[in-house]
Amino acid sequence: NLSSTFNALEAARRAGVGRVIFASSNHVTGMYEKDHPYSAIVAGRYEGLDPTTIPYITTRMPIRPDGPYGIGKAFGEASGRYYSDEHGLSVICIRIGTLNKQARPTNERQRATLLSHRDLVQLVSRCIDAPDDLRFSIFYGVSANKWRFWDIADSRSAIGYEPQDDASGMAIGMSQRRATRLTTKIGMTAQSVNQPKIARVLQIKNSAVVARTAATGILMASKPSSTVIITVIIVCSPRTSLDVLPLQRVLRQALV
Repeated sequence: NLSSTFNALEAARRAGVGRVIFASSNHVTGMYEKDHPYSAIVAGRYEGLDPTTIPYITTRMPIRPDGPYGIGKAFGEASGRYYSDEHGLSVICIRIGTLNKQARPTNERQRATLLSHRDLVQLVSRCIDAPDDLRFSIFYGVSANKWRFWDIADSRSAIGYEPQDDASGMAIGMSQRRATRLTTKIGMTAQSVNQPKIARVLQIKNSAVVARTAATGILMASKPSSTVIITVIIVCSPRTSLDVLPLQRVLRQALV
């Protein structure tokens, strides 16, 4: 992150680019989350806390990186400040919160830190369209979460950022990156399968089990006595132990 960020800024200067929007990170100030009340919020312990009185972490506060990644992003922000002051390049740094594929929290911390896809699009768009006299700024990239603890008053006033989403009301979804997947196939005669159950999500030992045919309508098109292959995809937490043969027996019973 160090040399590539500096080289990108230098290339922008040489090319006469007017503005660089730097993808920084909340990890530049991640160590604040070790302190109360932030430590309680990221753990999902809200007892005795009022979200309207939480002291916000602002971009004017000292940086407190929580690791090498945060240190690298702090370097990027400092480099942006240098290129703005020394060369007149407009640089806007976005300290991105939690941005994931699911666009929903996957743990308690992310109820406070989530940045939804559409809020990210709005924030970046407003940074692009910001007034030319905005030479250097740092904004937190976070949605309008009830338990948000990063300040966005500066981005509201400077560029009109108004996030639309709130992670506090979203169900926590499973992170696909951490999920354990197991695929197995079961051969059954078409007449023995309870067709409505094919498209249903079954709950087996707290694992979401989705049974589906290999092609749409295969059961309807098959002769009652013909054998069809049902592909079963199991998604569960890494701590769940999966034994294929007993699971196949359970699924076979559940589908008839």
